[in-house]
Amino acid sequence: MERGIKLQLGQYKQAFSIIDQCTDDYMFVYDIVKDSFRISRSALDVFSLESVEFSQATEILKGVIYKDDYQMVSADIERIRECQQRSQDLEYRWIDKKGHPIWMSSRGCVITDKDEIPHYLVGRIAQLDKQNKYDKVTGIYCENVLEQEYANLMECNYCHLNRGYLLVIGIDNFREINEKYGRQIGDTVLLDVSRCISQCVSDSKFIFRLKGDEFAVLVPSNATSPMDEAKELYKHIRSSVDTSIEQSGYHIFYTVSGGGCTFDATKDHFDLIMRNVRFALHSAKLNGKNVFAAYTLEDYQRYIKRLDLQEHLRKSIEHDFDGFEVYYQPIMKMSRNRVCGAEALIRWNSVKYGFMSPVEFVPLLEESSLIIPLGKW
Repeated sequence: MERGIKLQLGQYKQAFSIIDQCTDDYMFVYDIVKDSFRISRSALDVFSLESVEFSQATEILKGVIYKDDYQMVSADIERIRECQQRSQDLEYRWIDKKGHPIWMSSRGCVITDKDEIPHYLVGRIAQLDKQNKYDKVTGIYCENVLEQEYANLMECNYCHLNRGYLLVIGIDNFREINEKYGRQIGDTVLLDVSRCISQCVSDSKFIFRLKGDEFAVLVPSNATSPMDEAKELYKHIRSSVDTSIEQSGYHIFYTVSGGGCTFDATKDHFDLIMRNVRFALHSAKLNGKNVFAAYTLEDYQRYIKRLDLQEHLRKSIEHDFDGFEVYYQPIMKMSRNRVCGAEALIRWNSVKYGFMSPVEFVPLLEESSLIIPLGKW
């Protein structure tokens, strides 16, 4: 029977060499008894493996499998050894040559000897990032998965599971990091921040990479003050980031800002929650960066009014300075008791907002540089 297994394995290897040329997946054969492993040659281009076939597979693969996932994989193999299962179907991470985690799907079947003792595990390993489910740089879930997880909370029938908070972390001045040090260093910073977040969040399925330098943590919670929880989590993540920078010898220094908002998945649409939390992050960056800001409706309404005022100011200037008026404050020469000059004061009578104080609209003119054409006028 042992000879029969060897012949069967030889047939698998011959078939795999042909299949390798027709698929992006990595075919593998694991000798459970001898702890030896064979994998497709294309895997050597992506991962730090010296040969397609090697002994002491447990130790070698430990250096390739993502540290946090190794225990899960090891436990799965142990169940196969103990005849508790006859197949493998796992999703876990490998580390590529650049040090980036890549999500993999491993599926295989067990070949036993005459005594029904597991001898070989034969199957394929596929990269899941090609399905646009995982971020290629950090290995964590993408934003589209966040939307799906939120939809799952909407369908939950238990009140304490469909409420909570969303925390978004943004790397301050990330564009400058890319411009100064290059995109490869920028990717390293993204990876470091994702690891810091993972260290602070117990369940990795609720951590997501958003666009650019942003990360999100979705936390179902029935706490009385969920924003207090969000603020504490942000402080924990910021402390972890600071420690990571210190341990690297301050080779690259950066800070992170945080924005948070609460949600009730039975009422709040996903797009609304994303708008709110990104506004909160924007507020944190405006408030000096490296801080946390919680979303409030009052702050958002004030922000929207400022944007609307700026738009009306721009239209007034474009329409021959419609609504603007100049008032002259006399300057008196007291020794002669007569007017010797005047101070020109700008006023604005808005069609929508009425007569407005300069305290309200002049700062908006200065922020948008509209003060320049108005000053000339």
